Amino acid sequence: MMNRISTFFSVIFHPIFMLLWYLLYLYLASDVNFGASFYSVIVLFSAIIPIVAILIGHAAKIISSYQMQERKDRYFIYAITIISYFVILYYMWYVDGFSFMHPLSKIIFGGTISLILVSIINFFWKISIHMSGAGALFASFILTMCSCGLVRITELVVCVAIASVVGWARMQLDSHTLSQVISGWFVGLCPQLLLYVLF
Repeated sequence: MMNRISTFFSVIFHPIFMLLWYLLYLYLASDVNFGASFYSVIVLFSAIIPIVAILIGHAAKIISSYQMQERKDRYFIYAITIISYFVILYYMWYVDGFSFMHPLSKIIFGGTISLILVSIINFFWKISIHMSGAGALFASFILTMCSCGLVRITELVVCVAIASVVGWARMQLDSHTLSQVISGWFVGLCPQLLLYVLF
């Protein structure tokens, strides 16, 4: 029973979906609307293409299981996802007219840096990409609040709750240790905050 609950949370809060959850919140909680073409690109390259890559990778035996428990299973998906995020950034900067200084640019660029760091670390040590996604989500809300000059405690508490549940789920499934979970969260959190401080 506990493993089923853990699997449920691992799927719902999979890093593939974290950017979508954030944008959905912005769309529902404010008057922010980036347009249908922008959302289509985000859904296609942040979610659909990585999911298709997982299916193809499993069918081609590039990855041994959908859970990708082994470090070697993750290289292919990390590469596809990083390329997809660079395509998103290209679209934002050169097609849709976003500036690098736009908060969403920093959020997605920071997420891309997190993905690269996780991929590099994965060559030497298994780190939680789920928690990296949870850390990036938390950082996204901090950047949003700093940009708007607002403090929304409820959203931050929800982000911490999501990170706690995801961390518990990954350990419950024996996918990661506590140190891998905590490290993943900081790798997801720090690049976005560093970008905000530097720029």
